[in-house]
Order: sequence, then C-alpha cells, then structure tokens
Amino acid sequence: MVRFDPGAKFPEHGHPEGEEILVPGGTFSDEYDDFPKGTFVLNPDGTRHTSYSKGGCLLLVKLRQYPGTERKHMCVDTLSAPWRETGIAGNRQLILYESDHDAEQISLYRMASGCEVPEHTHPDGEELFVPEGGLEDQNGRYKKGCWGRNPVGSHHWAKSESGCLVYAKLGHLS
Repeated sequence: MVRFDPGAKFPEHGHPEGEEILVPGGTFSDEYDDFPKGTFVLNPDGTRHTSYSKGGCLLLVKLRQYPGTERKHMCVDTLSAPWRETGIAGNRQLILYESDHDAEQISLYRMASGCEVPEHTHPDGEELFVPEGGLEDQNGRYKKGCWGRNPVGSHHWAKSESGCLVYAKLGHLS
C-alpha cells in the first residue's frame, strides 16, 4: 500500500517487469494521465514515469507483475466498466486482466451483504485484497485494507456479512 499525501511527488523511476496499480481512494497522477478512485492500471515492462497526487491518494501497488516487452499499457475504470453475474447469488465479477498464454486472471468481486461463496480450489494460488467492506473464510476475517496470499492448491469458502469489494489475482503463483 502506498499513500500519497496531498501534493506529494515521487521522482522519475522505472518499472522493470512492469507494475500493477489499483486506486482505492483519491486520484493518482503521472505525466501521462490522472487515475481517480476505482482505476486499475497495468504498466508494461520498462515503463518510466513521475508520479504524484494533487489531493492525496491511496494505492495498492504490485511491482514486477507485468513482465514482457510485448505487453501494452492497460487502464480500467472499474466504476463504469460492465460487471457480470458469477452464478452465485449476490456475487458479481469484473475481469480486469486475463492472459492468453497462461492461467493468470485479475478480477474484482462485489459481494452483497450476506453473500456466501461455496468452497472452491485455487490450483495456481490466489492473492486477495479487500478495498471495501469485510470478508471471512475458515482462516479468519479480513477487514478493509487486508491483503493475503493463499498457496498453490489451497481451497476455501468465503462470505461477507456486510458486503465487500475484493480484488483477486489467480493463476500466477505456480
């Protein structure tokens, strides 16, 4: 997690093997664009930028997450993009990234109050981040701001009593 105070700047820097950014609050900027709350960004291998925030922001930043010089910059406005039903009552999904050559997938899940996801397996592991609300499974409770990693072959059920937003990255740990 990175917090930019209002007016904070970070000097020009590079991103070998790319970077992944989710903006849960405020507006993040660089010399190319402004990225308000709800924006998801993938910067490809070799990207350079000078980052700042006029009014302050909070970011989930994952470095070395988008390797390969053939990849393109991606930006998704999660507040206006179309979400899809998952087949589980009260659970919707927004796919942010899918790979054509491996099992990697990055999604947001919006779970309504009382939503329960049955037990499922993650053959290639899973990373989770909770930007809003709260989530629980057999391993514990995860409040807003929690991040966790489940290993290759892990399995769990999930539920949210009050509703939540969950970032999930799958298929990249094997």
